[in-house]
Amino acid sequence: MKDNIKALVANDKRIFDLEHQVKQRGLAIALAQEWIAEKDKRIAELEKYNLDLANESCAKSERIAELEQAQPKWISVDDELPKEDSLVVAAHMYKFGTCPDVACCNFYSGKFSIADDGLDASNYDGGAVIKIDFVITHWTPLLRTPEVK
Repeated sequence: MKDNIKALVANDKRIFDLEHQVKQRGLAIALAQEWIAEKDKRIAELEKYNLDLANESCAKSERIAELEQAQPKWISVDDELPKEDSLVVAAHMYKFGTCPDVACCNFYSGKFSIADDGLDASNYDGGAVIKIDFVITHWTPLLRTPEVK
C-alpha cells in the first residue's frame, strides 16, 4: 500500500508538472499570439501607408501627364498644317540641334506669312524689312492671349 501511495503521489506530481507545463505553454502561446496580432496590425498600417503613397504618386503622375499633354507641341508641316487664318509660331528645325529659326506669323491661303510685303522695322540708323526667308519645317499654335480687364 505504501508503494501505491508513492505511485499515486508520483502520478499526482507528474499531473501537476504537466498541468504547470500546459499553463506555461498556454501563456507562451497567448503572448506569441498577442505579439503576432501587434505585428499584423503594424503590417496593415504600413501597407495602408504604402498604398496611400502609391495612390498619391499615381495621381501626381497622371496630373503631370495631363499638363504635358496640354502643352503645345511642335507639329511637322509634313504631318499637319494649321487651320486657315490662324496665328502660329513657325520654325525651321535643324538636324543637329542648333537653335531653330522661328517667327510668329499667320497661316492663310496655304502659306505662312508675316505680311505680304514683310514687316517694317526701324531703329536709330534706318529701317529694315523682315521677311521669312527660311523653309518652315514645324509649327505650333500660339497660346491664347490673356483677357485684359
